[in-house]
Amino acid sequence: MSADNVLRMDFGDVHLKVREPDPDLSGRSQAVIDALGRRIVMPTGKWHLFISEREWSVATKFHSCSRADTDAEDVNAALRQLDGQRLVAVARRGGGSDWVLEFDLGGVLRIGAPTPPASDEDIAQ
Repeated sequence: MSADNVLRMDFGDVHLKVREPDPDLSGRSQAVIDALGRRIVMPTGKWHLFISEREWSVATKFHSCSRADTDAEDVNAALRQLDGQRLVAVARRGGGSDWVLEFDLGGVLRIGAPTPPASDEDIAQ
């Protein structure tokens, strides 16, 4: 999972995704050589869920966070608590625009409609 206002979750059987180093890095910058010259191994699930334009919040036994949170430590703590839990239920709420995902160890992910941008009238007040 990641928490940079975009939430990514993997579901299903886990497997390793391996990106091998690029053998031809001649003429590239040091930053590109550093990024592409090493092997990257990542555990990943069979299915992926990306939440980018909607509001979301996570609640677990000991932590909670939302898309609006700015403290990365708090967000990461809540997401680590959700990590490894099994998805057990999915339900639509609010006339179909909101979703609630429930996990086996008590974690809950709520996904809501995006917050509309502020209008010029709202900003002037």
